[in-house]
Amino acid sequence: MIYFRENLAFMESMQHENVDGHQVKIYFQFKGDGFEYFKIVLVNLLFNVLTLGFYTPWAIVRKRKYIYQNLYLDDSPFDFTARPFNLFKGFLIYYLFFIILFVIYFNQILALQTGDIYAIQDAMYVIYLLAFLFILLIPVFQWFAFRFRLRYSEWKGVFFSFHTPISEFYGKAIVFNLFRGIPFLHPVLYEEFTNYIFDCIAWGKKFFSSEVSSGRLYKAYTLMFLIVIGLIVIFVGISAIVVNYLRHLELEIDKITFIIVFYAIFLIFSFLTYVVYLYYQSVVLHHTLNVIRVGEAKLIFEMTPWQLFKVKLYAMFINFITLGIAGPFMKVYVYKKITGNLCLLLPREDYLETEIHREKEVSSVGDIVLGDFDMDIGLPLGI
Repeated sequence: MIYFRENLAFMESMQHENVDGHQVKIYFQFKGDGFEYFKIVLVNLLFNVLTLGFYTPWAIVRKRKYIYQNLYLDDSPFDFTARPFNLFKGFLIYYLFFIILFVIYFNQILALQTGDIYAIQDAMYVIYLLAFLFILLIPVFQWFAFRFRLRYSEWKGVFFSFHTPISEFYGKAIVFNLFRGIPFLHPVLYEEFTNYIFDCIAWGKKFFSSEVSSGRLYKAYTLMFLIVIGLIVIFVGISAIVVNYLRHLELEIDKITFIIVFYAIFLIFSFLTYVVYLYYQSVVLHHTLNVIRVGEAKLIFEMTPWQLFKVKLYAMFINFITLGIAGPFMKVYVYKKITGNLCLLLPREDYLETEIHREKEVSSVGDIVLGDFDMDIGLPLGI
């Protein structure tokens, strides 16, 4: 049965739902407001412009606190307890690192303008080396981000944590980052990386686990791949037809007009391609949310992939026609739709209370964070 909750009173009445004599469902709920979140995003943007980006740590904390503190489970909110200064240390190192890279890159661009063939070759080698170095560093930033975000996240006073050495994580992440774009490799790489990540996450001393299966994703991936290939063929065919038609008419078409026509066709192709990819993303998210466990408890996502796709497509369309201005409103809209249909299946009704009491005794993460180096630059984590 699909619960597509629109009414807040009904959602509150469904916080607990008995499945049978023992198992109980408790539902997530997002109580955020689109206008409030829009104001946070707007203020963050303004201060980032005025401070040349140095306000970013404060902006990240403000946004995450709002999202976490409006996400409820069992009528209790999550919380993000980091302070902006915790992020500022790592962000400053990241910022200085990219200033150095930019200076080197700018010097190489100047070398390209000298006309010296050897200087140009050397400059290109340096530019490629810098790009390769950045790619190699992304897993390092990701490891810090996972550790930071989880260790400052808590629910009912119990902190999350991330348990894996950076050397092991680096090997998994670099393979996933480099090769997930290769046709037909994404499902199997996503399976391995996602299952690995959840095996490393704990709430107190209770570890997560997931059973993502690439076999469940290949059908949607194959469909997406075939449609994209078809769109490419159509795009090339339409472009060739337009060019031949203009030549047949022997019209004098200036380059600007030709570029505009070609670009319009390309935009339509890109939009349709992204819509297809959005459906694949919906299938992946739906599958992932239904195979995650926390100890004996299990997540259940009660929307179908098609319903999730329609929610994401609507949000994308509104963002497109408003030139991104409605982004914060649509983000809240998607959160409400997803969390309103996401629940945690407990093995028994008193499972949470007994486990929370036990977890608090061992959850000392909040006591040790100040002694460690923390870094999070808001990098997407890839899953």
